[in-house]
Amino acid sequence: MRATRALFVSHQATRTGAPMMLLHFLRWLHANSDAHVEMLLLRGGPLEPRFRELGPVRVLRPLDGSSLFHRIETGLEYLGLLRVAGRIRGARYRLLLRKARGMDVVYLNSVASFSLALYLPRGPRVICHVHELEMGLRLGTPRSLAWPDLVDRVDVFIAASQAVADNLVENRGVPAERIRTHHEFIDVARFSSDETTEMALPVPAGAPVVGGCGTMEWRKGADLFAQVAAVVGRTRPDIHFVWIGATPTRDLWPVEHEIRSIGIGDRVHLLPETEDPASFFRAVDVFALTSREDPFPLVALEASAVGTPVVSFDNGGMREFLTPESGRLVPYLDVAAMAAAIVDLVDHPEAREAVGRAARESVARYDVSRGAPALWSDVRDGVLRADAQPGRPERNWWDSKVSGLLLAAYATVAVGPAEPHEVLGPLALLVVSAALLGLYAHIVDDSFDVPSDLAAGKPNAVVALSLRARVLVALALAVGGLAPWLGLWPGSIGVAVLAVIIVLPIIYAAPPIRLKQRGAVGLVSDAVMSHVAPTAFAIALMTERSDVGARSVAAVAAALLVWSLARGVRSILVHQMRDERNDRAGGLRTFVVQQGSERAALLARRFAFPAEVLSLGTLAVLAGVRSLLIPVFTVVYALTWVVARRFWPLPFAPAPTQHRARMALERFTIVWPPLLVGAWLASSDAAFLVLLIAPVVLFHRTVLREARAIGSRFIPFLWRVFASGRALVTSSGS
Repeated sequence: MRATRALFVSHQATRTGAPMMLLHFLRWLHANSDAHVEMLLLRGGPLEPRFRELGPVRVLRPLDGSSLFHRIETGLEYLGLLRVAGRIRGARYRLLLRKARGMDVVYLNSVASFSLALYLPRGPRVICHVHELEMGLRLGTPRSLAWPDLVDRVDVFIAASQAVADNLVENRGVPAERIRTHHEFIDVARFSSDETTEMALPVPAGAPVVGGCGTMEWRKGADLFAQVAAVVGRTRPDIHFVWIGATPTRDLWPVEHEIRSIGIGDRVHLLPETEDPASFFRAVDVFALTSREDPFPLVALEASAVGTPVVSFDNGGMREFLTPESGRLVPYLDVAAMAAAIVDLVDHPEAREAVGRAARESVARYDVSRGAPALWSDVRDGVLRADAQPGRPERNWWDSKVSGLLLAAYATVAVGPAEPHEVLGPLALLVVSAALLGLYAHIVDDSFDVPSDLAAGKPNAVVALSLRARVLVALALAVGGLAPWLGLWPGSIGVAVLAVIIVLPIIYAAPPIRLKQRGAVGLVSDAVMSHVAPTAFAIALMTERSDVGARSVAAVAAALLVWSLARGVRSILVHQMRDERNDRAGGLRTFVVQQGSERAALLARRFAFPAEVLSLGTLAVLAGVRSLLIPVFTVVYALTWVVARRFWPLPFAPAPTQHRARMALERFTIVWPPLLVGAWLASSDAAFLVLLIAPVVLFHRTVLREARAIGSRFIPFLWRVFASGRALVTSSGS
């Protein structure tokens, strides 16, 4: 079996918890596995040489600097242009992550690197190692990252403690079956070694010392460390407090101000980080963990490894490590209780030594030799997302909406028939107008959904824009979408449909009508707005361009409208089922929120999907009156995917019910119908060749992915059949 290829991504290479944990893990991999490991550091840091000892490393920007692209993206986010910043970041990351296509696993370490999951190519298993609880996730999640999108893309989440796992389920919508809990671990032998040097601390000889450690961020509680020192100093002014990790940044100033204001500067010492933390933990008598939130901090394990008792607030994962025998856990942010526990341990050396021994014994469970093999097993052999819950096929607005639009236009042209020069120009304008009016509807919907999206924590395209700016953007898009038809008459029916396209998004999203809050009515109006109305306009436009009457196109138009309605209802139901949790949090009363996911799935399975099949079959029959090419190709295509799905897995996410026929229809209805009709028209008149080329250009990613999937599966299959036949003939002849 070939070696596993893994790309490990760290947000930085500092001596902090998540990068240190990753370094312990990679050292074990380097020594105990044949894995091919590459590393990507979003920012550098002092651990960078350590990572380079273990494999190829790429660093995007230095720890104390910023790249040009990062400054541009940060500036755009500051201005509220999150989508623009996201597009620039997406283009940069996709280019950067092209090499990940050849990897088996991409391992994203800590929340600051999770946004890369959205830009990874399909293929490698995506692992997100979560070292943060809820406040850490809120502070660390990039503004352009929506957690529902992340959950939809990631295969396995690694939780640093059970507290982290519980928070992912309760507050982040991660299914429990896709979470693997692995407590943080360290190299215990390295910290328990007696070969460490003795650290000289700036305290009087023989004075009791309480240690603290961490960056100067609010979450780590260096200010609380000073408050504990102040309380202890009221009764024991001989006890000194030393904090390691006080880098000279603005975050340090508030703590220094508190120390000066309280008047404890002679007993509280803030020192920079050290390359030898084991020596520091040996030099202190008690270690105080004053973090406001910590999932399972490495510093507590490191202090315990050298036998130094830990006193901690009940701040997250420490209750999973500390016991009354191996440490002291005090109520959350109870400074007086922590001060009392520290003084008690300092005053009773025998009890302090007993706690230290118990801590040293308990930390053996969190040694790299135990934790790393179990973690690697889940990273390498983790359960894929498709085994945990159904997902939607990868798609985007452009493919799913515009393909239906082109199918309606092409089918109407085919019924005509119309002259090429009469339809090619209007078709181009149709695509441009549809794109602008689709954005218009999206902006209108988001404008009225700002309060509910903020309540649910969902991304919103216009949240940073003023009311005036939202109105101007919506008006500009509406005018741009209608402008092509000021000089090109779309027919009376087309004008009526355009009016519906302009008005319906407003009454769909705006109070007091707000159709989207009206259950089944909202479901149908959404389908009409996003699928049926554009299809109706395409039919009306192409009918106006040809000599055929409305009666002649009535059967095709009816089949197309039923197909677009059924397809719209089913896709919207899937979308609502996916966003049910967020919609409930935002107070939206969608069909799924009101009726439940089971009834929604039943509606999609028993009504929407059969209507799709029936209408698509009707189109194939109507086309067969003119030519057998389309119905034959349709049947062959669908059967190909049904049979292929039966015998081997395909590189597409399964349809919502894991049904092979539905998966085949889903892939077929995204991009292939306009290609088929375009090929039919081009075979009858070479001037229509552009109708075949246009879908290939517009949907090139999906078309190429389909072609690669077919080729990669069928060519080897045919070769095996040929080889088996040749072997059979050879053996028969001999």
